[in-house]
Amino acid sequence: MTVRGVRWRHDVRVRVVAAAGVIACDEVGRILLVRRVRDECWGVPGGHLEGGETWQQCAEREFAEETGRLVAISGLLGIYSDPATQVADSTTWREEVQFVGVVFEGRVLEPLSSVVVDRSEISGAAFFELGALPSRLYPPDGPVLEDVASARARPFVK
Repeated sequence: MTVRGVRWRHDVRVRVVAAAGVIACDEVGRILLVRRVRDECWGVPGGHLEGGETWQQCAEREFAEETGRLVAISGLLGIYSDPATQVADSTTWREEVQFVGVVFEGRVLEPLSSVVVDRSEISGAAFFELGALPSRLYPPDGPVLEDVASARARPFVK
């Protein structure tokens, strides 16, 4: 199988990372994205699952840590694991990993005064119209953002 120009062999061990994220909108329907320090790409707030967490707890924690805001989860957008789109460099493991991500939909709530955004990972957060997304998007989030715009039934499993 070829993924991102690399021939994958089934006998090669690839780290698989469980992750969760949130596509969250404000009151006028814009989505909140974060800008990653490492590659300056914009992406969906989210991160890897920690021991003892549910998918939803992970998504809510990561959203707060990366945006400084609370989120109200309203549903499941999809589950993403396709190695053709979900293999990327990981800052945590400093290697290419395959993400298995559960992405929720939600609504952005008020800022949290008790959470300080980790500026070593995230350099900013901004709201974007779906038709006017930034040009530098984190590659694994491409299918997620395409699905947000889709009128097809949810959840998506890719």
